[in-house]
Amino acid sequence: MEPDDILQLHSTTRRIQAVDADLSASAFTNVNLAGAQFNDVKLAAALIENANLSNLRIQDANLSTSEFTNVNLSAAQFKDVKLADALIQDADLSNLRIHDANLRNASITDSLLEGMTINGIPVENLLAAYRRLNP
Repeated sequence: MEPDDILQLHSTTRRIQAVDADLSASAFTNVNLAGAQFNDVKLAAALIENANLSNLRIQDANLSTSEFTNVNLSAAQFKDVKLADALIQDADLSNLRIHDANLRNASITDSLLEGMTINGIPVENLLAAYRRLNP
């Protein structure tokens, strides 16, 4: 890319409308994009770091093989989501509700289960009964 091909905006307030544009390798630092809309965009391998994405809505998106580290998803809602082969590790899932989900072959290990229920039955009771029957 030639230096003349770079649009530089410094300390300014502007609205940008890009249609059928290739903005690959662009960089945004200390930028306010509140209310920005991205439709039919390719953000593969993009890095979002130190960002406030509260009230973000993502619809009809492919996030396969994405990694979320040190992320606050409190009160987030996941609807019609595929998490097959996903790994949730070192996570606070307290008060999590799972409804109408396919948990076939799911595994929970080395986790705090206090107060957890399955179909209204305390898991601690289920495990105690299992251990009594399988010493």
